[in-house]
Amino acid sequence: MKKLYTLLLGILVGSNISAQDNGTYTLTAGVSQPVGIFAADDYMGNVLVSPLDPRGEKGGAVTGLNLGVKRSVSLSENLDWFLSVELYYNRLNRALDDQIGDHYTTGIYSGYTKVRVNKPAYYNIPVMLGLTYNCPVNSSFLDNLFAEAAIGANLREIAPFVVDYELYYGVEGCYRSHFDAAVRPAVQLGMGVRFASHYSLGAFFSYLGSARMREIQTESLGGLSANYDYRSGVLNTALLSVKLGYTF
Repeated sequence: MKKLYTLLLGILVGSNISAQDNGTYTLTAGVSQPVGIFAADDYMGNVLVSPLDPRGEKGGAVTGLNLGVKRSVSLSENLDWFLSVELYYNRLNRALDDQIGDHYTTGIYSGYTKVRVNKPAYYNIPVMLGLTYNCPVNSSFLDNLFAEAAIGANLREIAPFVVDYELYYGVEGCYRSHFDAAVRPAVQLGMGVRFASHYSLGAFFSYLGSARMREIQTESLGGLSANYDYRSGVLNTALLSVKLGYTF
């Protein structure tokens, strides 16, 4: 799968050389809403905070941002092929975020001082190869309607979960969870409208793959440390997005 991911990136670069005469670039930006299990926010079933529960599969992700670039090349009057690279960023929802913070400032942790919690966030980077069908519109402002479908690979990265604290008498400790990256097959469907020659607005559904979580925990206190290797639940990543594009 990593070879496929590298190949798709290579095609994106190579298409600039092989199709300079009839190709375009589109820069996109928008908002993305997690759907399904990726958005579910139960604390104990969350894949990031329940490493001992292999059934944990809830992502707890909240609405985030996406950025992308697309290279399109015309195949016929109404049909294009394209290759795109995008970045999706989604944090944990506020309720889950607060529960994680409270966990390390109350109860058995109430004796900790100078607690600093860096909470995890999701980064997804899909590379997609697909087709776009364009339907002309008889309008002075609208250029055409479009529908597209794409397949590719998604790289899922999760920012580490880090808790730094200080016990009595100045003894410092740290809890750190590192989550393995995963590359999985991905698909995307979308439709929208192009207008004013250079602009587009579309709605998209992206399924960015399913992968089991692997978490490496490191706990240190004073000069002592210990490492733990956990495999928790399977995280399914799906998003609904609205994207504004500029084509040149």
